[in-house]
Amino acid sequence: MKNQNHQSGLKYGGDRFRDARLPFDALSERLDDLATLQKGWLGDGLGEIPAREAIVNAERFIAKKEELADKFRLYPTGEGGISIEFNNNNWLFEVEMLPSGGIEIDAVSNDGKSFGLQAFDGLTPAFFKQFRTMLARSDDTH
Repeated sequence: MKNQNHQSGLKYGGDRFRDARLPFDALSERLDDLATLQKGWLGDGLGEIPAREAIVNAERFIAKKEELADKFRLYPTGEGGISIEFNNNNWLFEVEMLPSGGIEIDAVSNDGKSFGLQAFDGLTPAFFKQFRTMLARSDDTH
């Protein structure tokens, strides 16, 4: 998870009703925005276009974990992936949708503990099992 190259903040739009929109709607809009990035978006020719596989996996993950959607923040990676980051108790989680369709997940606590980088071939049952395990363990440590 070499995600030093991402944009910060979600774009929620300027309408006065934005607070009434569901988090899923705002995240879908953010993914639509990320899909329009052009090669070189980081400057100096750096920054790959987010891959379709990464965007589709992000959409599917958000839909499966909609109960957490209000915590999610989405960022493009310089390599053409999508990073979904969120805090749970004293842990920062990062779920990175790779351009290849693979997925990496890790979480780091405020005191420096880490689950260790875990890699998966996609949104597999093994991925979701590991995700649930990590969430449960982060709940137990607060």
